[in-house]
Amino acid sequence: MQIISIISQENISKNLELIRNDFYSEGYELRLDLIFKIISNKSVIKIQEILNKIKIKNKIVIITLRDKNQGGEYLGSFEEKLEIYNQIAKDNEDYNNLYFDFEYYINKEILEQFINKNPENKIIYSYHNFTLTPKSSDLHGILKAIICKNINKKKIIYKIVSKARNSLDSLELIAFLQNAKSKDSELNIITHCMGRDGEFSRIINGIYGSEFTYGFLNQEQEFLNKNIGCISTEDLNNIYQINKLNKSTKIYALLGDPVSHSIGHIFHNKYFSNLNLNSIYLKINLLENELDEFFKKIKAFNFYGLSITMPLKESVFKYISNKEDFKLINAINTIKIKNNNVLVGRNTDGLGAYLALNHLKNLCENNNFKFLFIGSGGAVEGIINELISKLIKCNILILNRTLKNAEKIKSKFKQICLNYNSTISVISFEELSNNNNFFEKNIKNQDLFVINAISNSNIKDNIKDNINIKSLFNKIFNAISNKSIVMDINYYNDILDLIPNNIKAINGNIMFHEQARLQQEFWSN
Repeated sequence: MQIISIISQENISKNLELIRNDFYSEGYELRLDLIFKIISNKSVIKIQEILNKIKIKNKIVIITLRDKNQGGEYLGSFEEKLEIYNQIAKDNEDYNNLYFDFEYYINKEILEQFINKNPENKIIYSYHNFTLTPKSSDLHGILKAIICKNINKKKIIYKIVSKARNSLDSLELIAFLQNAKSKDSELNIITHCMGRDGEFSRIINGIYGSEFTYGFLNQEQEFLNKNIGCISTEDLNNIYQINKLNKSTKIYALLGDPVSHSIGHIFHNKYFSNLNLNSIYLKINLLENELDEFFKKIKAFNFYGLSITMPLKESVFKYISNKEDFKLINAINTIKIKNNNVLVGRNTDGLGAYLALNHLKNLCENNNFKFLFIGSGGAVEGIINELISKLIKCNILILNRTLKNAEKIKSKFKQICLNYNSTISVISFEELSNNNNFFEKNIKNQDLFVINAISNSNIKDNIKDNINIKSLFNKIFNAISNKSIVMDINYYNDILDLIPNNIKAINGNIMFHEQARLQQEFWSN
């Protein structure tokens, strides 16, 4: 599959600069409807300046005047569009890497005439649905309706693009692509989904036969990512290395909502690349009520493993085959997909946190450790389970906004605490703020391992139930002894600036890398 970068800025000089500094694209789509507010003969002259630059590089050029009703800005007549297309074709008749994009409702006879008049050029016949992704059967009907039997297959590419209302839509479209190519291997087709949930379809569509994928070149085109889920050309090349993907590529993915903040795609794809493994790691937004359909749909693809983040860590538990391995926690952050689509689960959060803490202090040196967990969500249960089972006597205090979740964890680990001579106690933010005796006895001047499990979004919101979270952090960090260690399990850290310089601190990146490395070991046995 080839990467096509969208050129859309009104400033011709900026477009030329983008192309001159680009090292990743196999071609460019010149969006004339975005580059020029008004299309005229002068526009053709100016666009030739860009074309000449691209021709020197011998890259693919796609000329597009997208109609307003198809998501573009072109309001002129089709006759004017055809005149401009013919003029550009004539001016570049010696260049056989030139494509012209036509909307799907243009009469097929006109396309035939265009190709006969400009035999060196090719056509992209485009269908866009900005509302939804049709079912696979309907997509096949759309493809059948736009097939041009009188045009040489090598001269035309069929482009079918739709709006992803969710990630299941993207899987539906990729399944259609896979099926269409299996029926006709000579079919030239481009498919992907638009929108946030269509982003991953632009990465794996090449595995299943899409000719091109579209990217953007710089931050000034970031709107293409926000509006239609486009990915930067640099990321497509450097992180995902899509030119190396093929039918044998193994697919791994992060599931959750949101997933945009995750750095998993950077770590795992670099890991695959360093070991020269034919694998790709994606980020897929998914909700709990979509899990059943998701696990059905991925049976058609080369999925071999999954990372699970919030809010799905407990929801996926019912799908795994090795439930008996989890005696206390029902939270899964890793799934291996074995033969016959058998799902095997594991939690690497706990051991990842344990190994991360060992970067600062050898936990095997002493016993009677005191841990303060701020927050009770996410990976807390997995971490507590690992600490209690690995260390000699743990004293754990869970400080949470409300007591309900914290009490649930305390109750769950009651027996294992007795078995391992450990303790768990809980207290709410409000109670800690008002109970000076408890604070003096359990936090002030204590040697603690403080583990923050409050999400960054909650820290940024700051005020929860009339409690100032940052003030609470400040109170704790300024009271604990300078022998304490603080670990934030988030890797975008908002609390590290609050920690005094004389206290050792570790951010979530180290825990992330440890648990991600454990995921790779699990996936590869």
